[in-house]
Amino acid sequence: MRRFLKITGLSLLAILLILWLVFRFGMNMMRTDAEVAAYFAPDPPPQSHIYTVEGRPMRYVSLGADTLPTVLLIHGSPGSWDAWISYFQDSLLTRHCRLIAVDRAGYGGSFAEGYPTDLAGQAHGLMPILATIPDSVPLVVVGHSYGGSVAARLAMEAGARVQGLLLLAGIFDPELEERFWFQRPLQSPALSWLLPADMRASNEEMIPLRQGLLDMQDDWDRIKARTIIFQGGKDVLVKPGNADFAEAKLGDKVLKVVRQPDENHFMIWTQPTLVRDLIWELGQAASGG
Repeated sequence: MRRFLKITGLSLLAILLILWLVFRFGMNMMRTDAEVAAYFAPDPPPQSHIYTVEGRPMRYVSLGADTLPTVLLIHGSPGSWDAWISYFQDSLLTRHCRLIAVDRAGYGGSFAEGYPTDLAGQAHGLMPILATIPDSVPLVVVGHSYGGSVAARLAMEAGARVQGLLLLAGIFDPELEERFWFQRPLQSPALSWLLPADMRASNEEMIPLRQGLLDMQDDWDRIKARTIIFQGGKDVLVKPGNADFAEAKLGDKVLKVVRQPDENHFMIWTQPTLVRDLIWELGQAASGG
C-alpha cells in the first residue's frame, strides 16, 4: 500500500507539472517529418540543417536565399521550430525574407541530453546560426514567451549584428518570475523519468530562469537592435509588467510597444497577421527602409 501511494503521489506531481507547463506557456506538439511534408505539399518543406555545439547536435530549418533579409524565430517552453510553421507559408515574408526557425537546445532535433538549461547557454547555442548569415544581410530576431528571454540574451551577445528584435509575451523582470514548489522535486533523477522529454527540458530551464534574468540586469544596454514589444493584457501566464520592464531597460531603442488589453499569451497563433506585420516593420527598419 505504501509503495502504491508513493507511485500515485509521484504520478500526480508529474501530471501537475505537465498541466502547469501547458497552461503557462502552451504546447505545440512537434510534427513528424511526414506531417511537415504534408503541411507544405505540394511545395517542398523548409530545409533542415544540423550543426554541433560542444559535440552535440542542434537543428534549425530555413526557407529562402541567404542573401535576403533574415528573420530568426525562437520558440517558447516547451516547443519546437514548428510553433512558427504558418509563417513559412506567409507570402509577404517568404517573398522578401529568409526565415529561420530553431529547435532550441533540449527540444526537437537539438541536444537530446546534456543541453544547457540557462539563458546564457541557450543563447550561446544559437550563435553559430548567426555566423552563417552574411554580415551584409539585415537580421531580425523574434522570440515568444521563454523564447523572448532567449532572444533578448542573444541580442545582448550579438550586439550590432542583430538589427531588429521582436519580443512577444517575453519574460524579463526577475521580480515577476515565480517558482512553484513541485518544480524542484521533479528535477531529481528519481522523478524526472516520469516526464516526457520536452516537459523535462521545460522544467529544467524554468528552475534557473529567475537567476538568468538577474544575470542580464546590467547587460540590456548591449542590445543595439530596434525593438518592438508585444504584450497582451489578459496574459495570465507571463505578467504584463514584463513588457514595462523591457521598455524601461531598452529606452530609445524601443520602436514601439503594442499593448492589447484583450489579448492573451498566444498571439503568435491568435494574431499571426499582426505578428507578421511587426516582423515586416522591423525588417524595413533594419534594412533602412
